[in-house]
Amino acid sequence: MINASDSLHPVPNARVQDYATTLTATELRAKLEDVLTFDKKFEDSFIPSEDGHAIRIVSPSHAHADFVLTVVPKPDINHVCFDFAEKDTEAANYLLGLIADKVAHRSKSWLTRKHKDLPPCHAGSLAKFLREFRDEPFADFIEMTGTAIKSGMECTRWDAHDLLMEELFFLSDIRRQMEERDEDFEANRERIRSAMRRHENPQSVFFEQELILMPHRHDIFDPESGLTLRVHFAEDKASCRIIIGMVEEITHDA
Repeated sequence: MINASDSLHPVPNARVQDYATTLTATELRAKLEDVLTFDKKFEDSFIPSEDGHAIRIVSPSHAHADFVLTVVPKPDINHVCFDFAEKDTEAANYLLGLIADKVAHRSKSWLTRKHKDLPPCHAGSLAKFLREFRDEPFADFIEMTGTAIKSGMECTRWDAHDLLMEELFFLSDIRRQMEERDEDFEANRERIRSAMRRHENPQSVFFEQELILMPHRHDIFDPESGLTLRVHFAEDKASCRIIIGMVEEITHDA
């Protein structure tokens, strides 16, 4: 596992996220420099002249604490360790959206293995349900990626599993409803429009040896808890699958 301390420039109190990239450190640095030059949200941010596998992004006005992306060369696809302060999570996610065509969320291989228990600290999270759902034979048209299960580890309050299952099946049936334009489509027209909207700067996941953008979102509100579960997904028209890339637990007013 890559830890913050493994970075050449560790960030104090950092959140550490693991990603995959098709780029080398030099190529990723050039990609980031291009993004920082043209995006107004990072107008005063820049990359100091440093060599090596660690890329530090600094903000003289302290718009964000230092971002550090460390590229770890691997035989198949390079790994990226992204260190950032927790208070900068929104800005970090925005940056990832800008480079999502080259840098994607990835998960540990054991998350995709059957009969492998989650660490005790995550046993009560949504990840447990997502893993069990993935292995059910009736879920063939819903691909629950390892990155979705990984993100479920941070969803510790959501327990409306029946509601989630119902909504996942709704997502898997959207394409049929759009093609047949039946009574289901008429009843769900607005929900379908909302779910299939393509959002700007979507993040991506590394799945089946590819970087796949997650342009769609579906918000599931649980009236009992007041929580919303946001599902980030893509549609694979070739295989008729819905690919679930990430989930996030948010409050109703987020």
